[in-house]
Amino acid sequence: MSTITLESIQNELIREILDIKNVKVLESVRKTLVHAKKEMESVSTMVAEDEEPYMTKSEIMDGLSEACKDIKLMREGKLKGRPIEELLNEL
Repeated sequence: MSTITLESIQNELIREILDIKNVKVLESVRKTLVHAKKEMESVSTMVAEDEEPYMTKSEIMDGLSEACKDIKLMREGKLKGRPIEELLNEL
């Protein structure tokens, strides 16, 4: 949102609030504003938490290459694998 648009919306809202003469309406507006701000903050933190960097193609290929080397070593008996029960217990 551009600064001009933001400022014009803010000014319009301020004028509307200044025109309100009922205390209950003002309290309701304040509560709604506080609630909306909290909701927007929680949405922005959820988005930030969900953002994880993607693995690059080279990182994926390196991982697959390492896994293939480990499998080869296990087949040759030079590396011992972990039992499936141990892997499942980690979950």
